[in-house]
Amino acid sequence: MISRKLIIGAASGLLGALALAGAVFAQEDSPNNENPRNAINDRVAEILGIEREDLDSAMQVARKEHHEKKREEHLSALIEAGTITQEQADEIKAWQNNKPEAMNKLNKLKLDDLKNRRAKKDFRKPNKKKHEIKHGFANKLSILVEKEVITQIEANEIITWLQEKPEYVVDLRKKHKADAKRFETKLSVDS
Repeated sequence: MISRKLIIGAASGLLGALALAGAVFAQEDSPNNENPRNAINDRVAEILGIEREDLDSAMQVARKEHHEKKREEHLSALIEAGTITQEQADEIKAWQNNKPEAMNKLNKLKLDDLKNRRAKKDFRKPNKKKHEIKHGFANKLSILVEKEVITQIEANEIITWLQEKPEYVVDLRKKHKADAKRFETKLSVDS
């Protein structure tokens, strides 16, 4: 009779090997370097009998609606908690709704950069001070203008939009970070 420990050990080893193989397989590029998500979205569009562009457009609308719903819930919670007033929430919404379209390009570049860092297994974040980050951001915009990723007009719109950020948004972020740090500290003390 095979011992129970031997069976459990063999099963654990097999599961570990399968998990490792799955992780390796998931990180490999397809033969033509095609993103697997694109292939899936192509197939979904085919099943639904719609053009791929229509599917992408519908997904973008759904993401935007979901994001707006979450934003509304978050702002409502801040109002209920007495953190901000309804007027401040309205100002935040107005500011966010005036976000330049070029910010979407920047967000895509940021996502692509994150994907590249993950592919290189480089998760380190640069350790920069706040003034260096702001200066660095302006430099990055200049580089993007030089590379014709965005226009100078778009770069100016982004800078203006960021400068118009309501001050209490910055305060909320600082408070949120401080609360998160206290929570992490409490968790580590309780452990």
